[in-house]
Amino acid sequence: MPDAQRTEDKERLRERRESMRRQREELLATPQTDPVREYCRRRGYADRVILGGLTGLIERWEYAVSKIVESDSQHLIEEYQNELDGRSIIEEVLPLAMQKERQSIHERLNIADSRFRAASVARDECVWGERVAARRGYTPATHWWYYRWPRVIGLGWHGFPPVDEQS
Repeated sequence: MPDAQRTEDKERLRERRESMRRQREELLATPQTDPVREYCRRRGYADRVILGGLTGLIERWEYAVSKIVESDSQHLIEEYQNELDGRSIIEEVLPLAMQKERQSIHERLNIADSRFRAASVARDECVWGERVAARRGYTPATHWWYYRWPRVIGLGWHGFPPVDEQS
């Protein structure tokens, strides 16, 4: 390919990326008509959370649970915490969703939560640590998912105690 063609292709790609970046920024800066997306936008959540809304959140939770069920212990503690944060956002936004949307999500959430409980072990300690739990108001009663640990802990969990299967 001649250098001129290559330069032209690179320029078109750069312009397309810049256009997509501007569109994304405009979309994320625009108030959303969906109350869940608007809440997430105002809270400054990640783009994928805002754009995915409640449906995207539940899809991500279902996917995370499937990886935990498969005992895919290759993820790091930070990734696990991030998935649990996604579950927490679901809890935050559920009251904002339209009744019809809540009803359609409810069964999927119950199934994913049941699978997660079966694939994890309850612990007295929060996966974020007790200082973070106290600061954010997490308790086993209100944020039970933060008090469940995978049965198989990967190598990226240095410093974390092994899970006792009898817990």
